[in-house]
Amino acid sequence: MAFPIASRLRAASLAAAFAASAFIAAPPASAQQNLARIAILEVEGVLRDSSAGKAAGTQIGDLRKRYQAELQKAEETLRNEEAELVRLRTTLSQEAFDEKRRAFERKVQDIRKLAQDRNGTIDGMLNDARNQISRAALTALEELMKERNFNVVLDRKQIVATDPALDITQEVISRVNKRLPSITVQAPKPAANPPKK
Repeated sequence: MAFPIASRLRAASLAAAFAASAFIAAPPASAQQNLARIAILEVEGVLRDSSAGKAAGTQIGDLRKRYQAELQKAEETLRNEEAELVRLRTTLSQEAFDEKRRAFERKVQDIRKLAQDRNGTIDGMLNDARNQISRAALTALEELMKERNFNVVLDRKQIVATDPALDITQEVISRVNKRLPSITVQAPKPAANPPKK
């Protein structure tokens, strides 16, 4: 991977500074054993590109499309009702018109509530999927840290530039795929309605 010129200049300056400081005072052998062994992980890449992440993305995407189609249909019905309400304004008594207007406004509120509920369902499913994949990824990461003696793992999005050899994302994804080859995302069950008094 080629680094931009500015990055290479900064890297060269940093390398020169580190080399000079090492030349001036190289740490003893015992201290060198305690140096950080760093690995880089693209956390979002694991959540997105693992087999389970792709399966969850497909399932949630399909459900989102279905919800959007339902809401679009409901909104179209409301637009037609609104047009009819405007047409009836001149033919109905004020009392009859107000009653129809209030009924229409209740329907608008119901559709808004439905949209909020749908968004909450999607968010809950996303969080559930991310939690399941994160648990598998954490186990895979702990295994790699033990096997390779890493003692620091940094998220790729926090790093400006790095040696690609430090990146363990694909290895973590491979292990997650073995541990969690797929995932079934369930929509949370709606809360039971309280008994009416």
